[in-house]
Amino acid sequence: MFRLLFGELQAPSTNKKEIAKQLLAEDIDLLEVTTKRIRQLCQHDLQGIAATGILQPGSLLHGILMMVSRDLRLDAGELESLNSMIKST
Repeated sequence: MFRLLFGELQAPSTNKKEIAKQLLAEDIDLLEVTTKRIRQLCQHDLQGIAATGILQPGSLLHGILMMVSRDLRLDAGELESLNSMIKST
């Protein structure tokens, strides 16, 4: 789902269209809990992306993905710090 953030947000993308279509087509019972919840909350946004290939800046889906991606970057940084400490001891 984070691949929706790649590239220019307001430029149409066939890759973004395909990601949204696949997510909408997937059996909801087969999705991971967080993905299922995001799909339910952002159904309208995903339908728009599936039709246009554009992730609208400021949309709920855009906000969720940006917040989570920032947390993931922080976690990766913390992991690198931990790895450095382990190597030094």
